[in-house]
Amino acid sequence: KLSSIKYGEFENVLLSEEEYQKLLEKLGEGNTKLLIEELSTYIASKGKKYSNHYATLLGWARRKFQNHQEKLQTKKRTIV
Repeated sequence: KLSSIKYGEFENVLLSEEEYQKLLEKLGEGNTKLLIEELSTYIASKGKKYSNHYATLLGWARRKFQNHQEKLQTKKRTIV
């Protein structure tokens, strides 16, 4: 496995340099850093363990995007 670098305030999000670069390309710098901090805080506060932090971050990003799209669709259907 590629060597992991610790990210996040609590240095508990493990990503290879390649995974980090892929996140930057897919999500942008701001979203990548925000999601990493969110995962770092969640792991630290809840004691959760994830076998693949890269996959977790992609899943969280996908879910947030879908929720955002649903909210936009709901607003379009509103009469007011």
